[in-house]
Amino acid sequence: MVFSTIIFLFRFLPITLALYYLAPAKLKNTVLFLCSLVFYCWGEVRFFPVMVALILINYLSGLAIEHFDAKPALRRFFLLVALIGSLGMLFYFKYANFVLRSVNALLGTAFAEIQGIGTLPLGISFYTFQTLSYSIDVYRRDVKAERNIIDFGAYVVMFPQLIAGPIVKYRDVSDQLHVYRHRYNLKQIEEGMTLFTFGLAKKVLLADAVGALWTDIIGVADSPSTTFVGLANASTPLVWLGIIAYSLQLYFDFSGYSLMGIGMGKMLGFDFPANFNYPYISASITEFWRRWHMTLSGWFREYVYIPLGGNRKGLKRQILNLFIVELLTGIWHGANWNFICWGLYYFVLLAAEKLFLLPYLKKGKVRINKMDEEGKEFYPHYILSGSLIYDAFFLTCGQIPSMPLKMLEDSELHMFPSSMSFEDILSIHPHLARNMAYSQAVKDLAYSRLACINMYVKPFNRACIFLHEMYDIHRHGTFEPGVTQSELAMMLNMHKVTMANIISQLKREKIVGQFTKTKVSILEPARLKELGLKE
Repeated sequence: MVFSTIIFLFRFLPITLALYYLAPAKLKNTVLFLCSLVFYCWGEVRFFPVMVALILINYLSGLAIEHFDAKPALRRFFLLVALIGSLGMLFYFKYANFVLRSVNALLGTAFAEIQGIGTLPLGISFYTFQTLSYSIDVYRRDVKAERNIIDFGAYVVMFPQLIAGPIVKYRDVSDQLHVYRHRYNLKQIEEGMTLFTFGLAKKVLLADAVGALWTDIIGVADSPSTTFVGLANASTPLVWLGIIAYSLQLYFDFSGYSLMGIGMGKMLGFDFPANFNYPYISASITEFWRRWHMTLSGWFREYVYIPLGGNRKGLKRQILNLFIVELLTGIWHGANWNFICWGLYYFVLLAAEKLFLLPYLKKGKVRINKMDEEGKEFYPHYILSGSLIYDAFFLTCGQIPSMPLKMLEDSELHMFPSSMSFEDILSIHPHLARNMAYSQAVKDLAYSRLACINMYVKPFNRACIFLHEMYDIHRHGTFEPGVTQSELAMMLNMHKVTMANIISQLKREKIVGQFTKTKVSILEPARLKELGLKE
């Protein structure tokens, strides 16, 4: 059952929404869990044990990891259990026969393929990554282990994002999952219906129509009776038209399903992260991957790229990390050598950009984290539009450094060849000199202010002042800080336990809501400012 079918649109979805809205507050997650299981098992009941096993493995592992908090060896053991359980199932159903076929082709062996796994369990690539992120986040102490198995099951099997994403981390929805009353309102439902309608239009009116053009030209179709030109008979312009049609069909289909999922999430009271942001207008491959399937790119960045060292351990290590991530990205997309080559193709393009291009921020806002000699982050500064991002390093060294960048807004970069001199760049864009001078003044002020805060202000006031300034910078009550409580403590020159106690106090007083590396909620900014200035 897919979102664009009649049975889903006129039976499953309205019945599910009716049951969900009418259910008592405490039973809403139960209704969501059961209805999602029905969706998952529709036509694929034989995979029901797979879903149940995956839920149980990660649920119990999460509890065990948290229970043995003071025993690192046991925590690592249960994390390993969760990883092996989740990845083992994904490998068995998606890659086992591919590996056997590859071994047979390379070595001339005759290993028999495993029977009965020709069809993949619905959405296994997506919910596997969700369970992995949950177990890893519990291990990192970024989230608390879920105590209620029904609530956890509702998160794992939630039907809106089961087919085509977005990949939703547990911390993205944990707060909403535990809000039983007033989880949604009419405005949210209306917004969700609008997004769902636009997503459905993308799929049915655009993707399917453009896909028919691709089929007519190239001849890839499910039915052998379909007439087509064929690749051998098509002219070069017609082949290019087919390729463009396929690219558009792929985008509208995938983004349409994602948008429908986000819309249904809003109807249920959940805010799923965006998955596409006009990727085909990208000016570079790096920008493309920040716009295409953003939740997958973000997942690999957070759980693979950064743990491997990211760009903190030199250029050679960064290139190696990019190679690993893009290889895994290709493998994730499909058990086929074409997908592996596709991933490596993007690695080559990304590596070329990292090695030979110099970025200049045309619009948006970027945060740069500095690193000390031990590789630890300290106080970040912000770069506004119209600035050369790597100004100091380019001026002194003539090369691109390895520094973590974080886009705080939708941003646009202009890329210069790294072989261009600084004088040449300024001759083309003379306003950069003015903007760089302003940026440096802002950075100097920020460092000076932080030094004063650390020297003369009490820890509690210090934290309140800084959080309020972060609120002012992002101009929104909910934002992504990019730092953990421990990292913030280091920035503000206090012990991490002190910072944890301060955040707990602010939460108790309903001044601050959620506080994770990816999400901070400032509920009472005026009160936060008042406490920061209070003696």
